[in-house]
Amino acid sequence: MPAQWIREPGPVHVPLLMRHFSHAADPYIGFAFDVDEKTHEVILNTDAARENYAKAQAGLRDGSMVDHEVQDYGRNHWDAGAIRCGCGRVLEMTGDWEGTACECGNEYNTSGQQLRANWQVFCRETGELNDEDFL
Repeated sequence: MPAQWIREPGPVHVPLLMRHFSHAADPYIGFAFDVDEKTHEVILNTDAARENYAKAQAGLRDGSMVDHEVQDYGRNHWDAGAIRCGCGRVLEMTGDWEGTACECGNEYNTSGQQLRANWQVFCRETGELNDEDFL
């Protein structure tokens, strides 16, 4: 049975939500706080965070600080996806050129295609790869 894609490979955004307060006189100076992804509430889990948040709130009241609300400073990365092996196991693809191996012995390339059982031996015999390539 051929492998089935459970999760297609592709770009994934990893959010990093923050609430940023800057000084009105200099927008490059201020405070930034982590924000809960679901509630968008500022996370104040240390004494320093609570003190700085109180300073930012005081600055908002007296007009010396500007609230930039919640912003996403996250990043994108490539997710290699996941497949269901012919034996039924779920494999998280590595995105590695050597492929992804299942406990049953099946190996798959980054496109989810099953590789021949002795592909490394075959590549050595044809001169395509040598032992140093497999270190």
